Amino acid sequence: MTEPVVAQATVFALTIAIGLLLGFLFDCYRVTRGRLRPGPLATILGDLLFWLVATGVAFALLIVGNWGELRLYVWVGFLLGAFSYRLLLSRTVIALLVTLFTLAERVVGMAVGRAARLARLPGEWGRRFWHRTRLGQTLQRWWRWTRGAPGSGPPPSA
Repeated sequence: MTEPVVAQATVFALTIAIGLLLGFLFDCYRVTRGRLRPGPLATILGDLLFWLVATGVAFALLIVGNWGELRLYVWVGFLLGAFSYRLLLSRTVIALLVTLFTLAERVVGMAVGRAARLARLPGEWGRRFWHRTRLGQTLQRWWRWTRGAPGSGPPPSA
């Protein structure tokens, strides 16, 4: 008689853990949606995708935990886990996720800025060569002379 009670208590604890996990996933989605600010259609599609993923995760964990049986205590465990997460952890997790998003945005911004700077280097080197070397200056005078720029006599002979 104690074995089924222990098994049900274990499944109940699992359902509470699943409720906590679903609350965490929902906060991840909320923060992501808040940072990206999608339009109405993208929000609807995102909501649909979130609930499909959340249902799939819950179903997969229930299959592992109790062969997918849906009893009243399973739903009570889901709700208890989700409400416990919302009351105890949600604010802290949201603050942490917002901080992580801000940090990730800064890191990506720095990486893109560095990549853009590296992409500009060959142009800067070419411009420096063109303006600072004797060959570059000679080529500039020649270019202006061939285009007929005023005050640009023939290029000096070597």
